[in-house]
Amino acid sequence: MGASGDGRGAKGDDMRGSLGSKVVVAVGLVAGALALPALGAAGAGAASTPPIGTVVVLTNGSSGSTVVATVGETVVVELTGGPLRWSEAQTTPVASAAAPVLALVSGSTSSNGSSTTTFRVVHSGTASLQATGTPICTGAAVGCPTYVVLWHATVDVPVVDPPTPVA
Repeated sequence: MGASGDGRGAKGDDMRGSLGSKVVVAVGLVAGALALPALGAAGAGAASTPPIGTVVVLTNGSSGSTVVATVGETVVVELTGGPLRWSEAQTTPVASAAAPVLALVSGSTSSNGSSTTTFRVVHSGTASLQATGTPICTGAAVGCPTYVVLWHATVDVPVVDPPTPVA
């Protein structure tokens, strides 16, 4: 039993501390990546980057899901390869959207089939994301299957009304 008497012990406490530091590092890396374009465009001394909100991460298992985000947050789509080579995620038009909800920050694919695409939430509304996965076939593979897997998710960004002033 741990010092607190709850049965978690020191190992459980260490694991929570480790996870918390990983989240901070991930947010810091995203913040750094978002700040680089601003530095390049405005010069090192004049950059003013809006505050970074939370990061919403979508993975292979998020296909078909709907997530809620707020303006200023970052949405990252991380699709792991394995037997498939994933495209970068793209937004698809939503008929009811007056303005784009997501702005592309960066995107990349790797030789193992994985892809990572980062978006910034810029307006309220609904955004639809999708990516495609195709089989990874090596060299002169005979009988390599030909199919496409569609990954898709929806990002809802509600309008946040300002609070009512107290009379």
